[in-house]
Amino acid sequence: MKKHLFFYKRLLRLYPKKFQDTFQKEMLDTFEDYYQNTLKEKGKVDVIFWKQVLLDEVWGAIQENINNFNKITIANIMKKENKIILIGLLLFLPIAFTLFITILEHFETFAFLRIPTPIYDYAWFRISILYILPIIGIIFCTLGVRKKYSFKKLI
Repeated sequence: MKKHLFFYKRLLRLYPKKFQDTFQKEMLDTFEDYYQNTLKEKGKVDVIFWKQVLLDEVWGAIQENINNFNKITIANIMKKENKIILIGLLLFLPIAFTLFITILEHFETFAFLRIPTPIYDYAWFRISILYILPIIGIIFCTLGVRKKYSFKKLI
């Protein structure tokens, strides 16, 4: 029974954390009852038992994760840590744009998308786009991932 319960607890990890916290005890009780009933009826726990348990739990976990994903709102997305990560990712856009323009200029296509020569010739422009902004982006992403930092502390 301990091995079966251990495996079932591992299956419950497929569910979202809030769902686990709320319903894990009831689900374990239900599993133990189902396990005991199967033992009484068949005398053993076989592959059919585990097939039914796996199908039920995996399908339930998929549904709960989809429901949990649908509850994500703009307010949750724009939490402080996520804002910092978003700022970091936005700072990577200039390097992507510069690389895109460089590739286009190399193949001499889409000349109308070229950066005007007076702006592009400045060394500070190249340095800021290719080095400084991505470094700041990496710092913002790193700080955003660490939950102990908040957006207000950085500004």
